[in-house]
Amino acid sequence: MLCLRFLKRNSVPRSIYNRPQYIGGEAWEMTKKRSSGGRSKGGKGRSGMVQCSYCGAQVPRDKAKRQTRYTSLVDSRILKELRDQGASVNRTKTTKYLCISCAVHRGVVNIRAKDERRHVPRRRRPRRN
Repeated sequence: MLCLRFLKRNSVPRSIYNRPQYIGGEAWEMTKKRSSGGRSKGGKGRSGMVQCSYCGAQVPRDKAKRQTRYTSLVDSRILKELRDQGASVNRTKTTKYLCISCAVHRGVVNIRAKDERRHVPRRRRPRRN
């Protein structure tokens, strides 16, 4: 529930989860660990839920880590010969969603130091020849 005192004092509407704590009559804001709150939704509001592929937990779609893997039905040695001849072979796209704890456990995401959490690291994409 939103109280009018918070609106007057801070002039910004607060949710029940992000309201100031009163210690000794003064308002104290809780510190924020990450600027994004661990999500990539921005100001979109509520996002859909997906299921973790390993533990089955329900995770918000923008918080879950996504792993995409392309698999071919043809063996890699035969695939090279077919490509040399000019044939195209279809690949199937498999997408897995991981909750944060499973992503850390499997090494998809690394735990970063306190000063490195604030900024998002640049993604390096492999070069295609």
